[in-house]
Amino acid sequence: MQSFRVLGIVDEPGHCELCGTLCPARRVAVELVESGDVQYWGVVCAAEARSGRRSSAIARQLRDEAEAAGD
Repeated sequence: MQSFRVLGIVDEPGHCELCGTLCPARRVAVELVESGDVQYWGVVCAAEARSGRRSSAIARQLRDEAEAAGD
């Protein structure tokens, strides 16, 4: 599991840099702790990377955290 820091949210469609699928609405900007690289992951993928499971509740918490970080 990768360690990352949430930087903000992008309200544009694009591909998730973690799994490669198209995210039709939002992606989370994350900074990888080990390398300092910034990537854009889907909200669900970022939630799964954080918790180890796919959960809509964790995805909502992560989305809220990303929105707050972007302010």
